[in-house]
Amino acid sequence: MKIHISGLGVIPELQVFLKPLTVFVGENGTGKTWTAYSIAALFGEYGFKRYVNAYLQGRTAFRYPPVERTVKDLIEKGSATLNIVEFAKEHTETYINEIAKLAPNWLNEFMATRRVDFGNVTIRAELSEAAKQALSGKLKERRIELERFVGAKSESSELEFNCLKERGLDELYFYTTYAKNGSGAIPRPVVDKTLREFVVISIFYTIRSELFHDLVMLPTERTTVITIPFPHDEPEFGETPRTEEATEPRRSGPVWSLSKPVLNLRKMVEACTSQYAARKEEEARDPRLIEMMKLGRFLEQEILFGSISAERDGNLTELLYSPAEKVSLELNVSSSLVKELTPLALYLKCLAKPGDLIVIDEPEMNLHPAAQVEITEFLGMLVNAGLHVLITTHSPYIVDHIPNLIRAHDLDKEKVKEYFYLKQETSFLPRDKVAVYLFETDSVTDILKEDGDIDWGTFGDVSRDLSRISSRLIA
Repeated sequence: MKIHISGLGVIPELQVFLKPLTVFVGENGTGKTWTAYSIAALFGEYGFKRYVNAYLQGRTAFRYPPVERTVKDLIEKGSATLNIVEFAKEHTETYINEIAKLAPNWLNEFMATRRVDFGNVTIRAELSEAAKQALSGKLKERRIELERFVGAKSESSELEFNCLKERGLDELYFYTTYAKNGSGAIPRPVVDKTLREFVVISIFYTIRSELFHDLVMLPTERTTVITIPFPHDEPEFGETPRTEEATEPRRSGPVWSLSKPVLNLRKMVEACTSQYAARKEEEARDPRLIEMMKLGRFLEQEILFGSISAERDGNLTELLYSPAEKVSLELNVSSSLVKELTPLALYLKCLAKPGDLIVIDEPEMNLHPAAQVEITEFLGMLVNAGLHVLITTHSPYIVDHIPNLIRAHDLDKEKVKEYFYLKQETSFLPRDKVAVYLFETDSVTDILKEDGDIDWGTFGDVSRDLSRISSRLIA
């Protein structure tokens, strides 16, 4: 998928291709994080909710005829069908770009700033025909079952809305179910409004989930966020979105104390501590999740050299690190390596599913060079397990090691894996799954060559400068 962005920060215009592993590298202040966060806003829950709200409130210029027909049929007939495979092929690119048109209205809130003017930002996505076909093919093989109750979720519920698609079929089937002993007391306008919300949310949620099953952001603030005990009375992360009655924030509005990436991280960690037991049960039903949990444990054992757990005290939960049996440390007194990678380990063990997009701002932060090499190889393992990864980085160790992962993919993997830190052939990546972009003060350049080499000089120039200073001092 190609993303075009203009008017964002110091770079007048840029375009990047999102690959299973996408890397933004460059000096400070060149727009890497803003670009990564803007992409996250486009494909994450926040942008989705803003767009659905705007669509339902009639604040979008484009209307989808198949969506409107489905709503009309369901209201009038009590059932309706929509060919979601054809809809995805025809309208997915439009859906992304309709969200992008609204982005200037809410990027201030997303980034938690009122001092930046995002009014001139434009974002546009471009899907190739091959990508559209692949998306439709995956969607055809997916089973979908959604429901919404009007009233309490029980036998006495007045009304239930359902959405169903079986594997191998193209159609989403919508239908309503009335309680046998319902009183019929729900006003018709309430029913119609709720029904419309259900149809719109179900269709766009299905499209969003097929692009990326879910989106998780690990901002640089992660090492602080996870050391703070948190309460258990906040909404769970990852639940099926519901509409909100809020209007779009204005750029002249209030200061937002925390950015959406930080809040996303906070909610994710909270969900991890409450859903670990349920995850084990889910794992038994979905073998694909076994690989995700194995990756989380591998990260703990091979890079953190310990394990992460949660301890509840009243209404608060605290994360703990255990470097040895019967030894537990609070995260605030654990090493910076542990603080840095705990959110990723928790996510993999408790929430990760193939198709998710993980956005990590500076994965090398606080890591020894050897650990930076290890995390580079681990990112390759995540991609090969079906996750999508977008990172920003300043690390020469990460950037210089990526070509090794690409070269090793075309060699005798069993033999060459012994040269690597983690010794895992699942770290190796084909060239077409990787994109690397150099961010400079006025441009963004694709620096990954066809042979897998990376053409960049940012840190090489610094190294040469240090050598030149050293030689002059000892001359």
